[in-house]
Amino acid sequence: MKTAYRVIGLLLAVTGITGVVINLLLSLCIKEQTLPVTSAVITLVISSLLLVLHFLTGEASHIKLAERTITINYRQITMMVQFLSAISLSSFMIIRNDSSPYAITLIVITGLMGIKYHIIHYTGLLIGMGYYMILFGIRVYLYRLSVEDILDLAYTVVFFLIIFLLFLDELKLQFDLTSEYRTQAVEVRQRLAVYEQQTLDPAQLGLTPREMEVLSCLCVTNGTNKEMGLQLGIQPQTVKTHLRNIFDKAGVDDRHQLFDMCRVYFLESQSEGF
Repeated sequence: MKTAYRVIGLLLAVTGITGVVINLLLSLCIKEQTLPVTSAVITLVISSLLLVLHFLTGEASHIKLAERTITINYRQITMMVQFLSAISLSSFMIIRNDSSPYAITLIVITGLMGIKYHIIHYTGLLIGMGYYMILFGIRVYLYRLSVEDILDLAYTVVFFLIIFLLFLDELKLQFDLTSEYRTQAVEVRQRLAVYEQQTLDPAQLGLTPREMEVLSCLCVTNGTNKEMGLQLGIQPQTVKTHLRNIFDKAGVDDRHQLFDMCRVYFLESQSEGF
């Protein structure tokens, strides 16, 4: 789904712009307008927006305002624009009594898109089905449809109901997994936040070059004072003195606490060197 939504956005944008251009050419050449002006303008605006979102680099940008940072998530915006566009277009086609099969196709695409993009869940799907049933009811009331048309609408409702019942178990499983993944993601973020609070950045401690060497040796080897002294070429007592100074600057009580809170920085530096 990392790239699918971008391809879908580009496809919708190109289709929308192409439809508006064809409608314009028809109205100029043969004086036949297949798309109302309002609909053409709305389609052009939405298609242009999707086109711009497609070519934006990255999935998000960060804007700093005063002391706050606002994150604009292009990925979520693109998905939401696609979803709302599908809802709007399918609703418009139903209300204007469009006899083409595109309205039904769009309803199916809207439902699948909402599920795929995690915009709607089980309850939202039921609400969506109710929404479209109401639109079909309004269509029957406005246009005084024949018995044959009403039967076609009834068959359509039954068609959606059959699809819903056929995939009910799969939908429940999908929604449950999505909910579980989101819960796990929140827990991971919370653990990372706690972890970040329990780490120290050695560069912010004001250590001398020799103290930084001692701390680096401790975090990489977790050796004793004697082992660290041999590696650094200094006496174990000197290592102990440097460690005591580091304890005071870091605000920790012992070497184990210092090791746990600082080792990640030296491990990252080591991995970057390979």
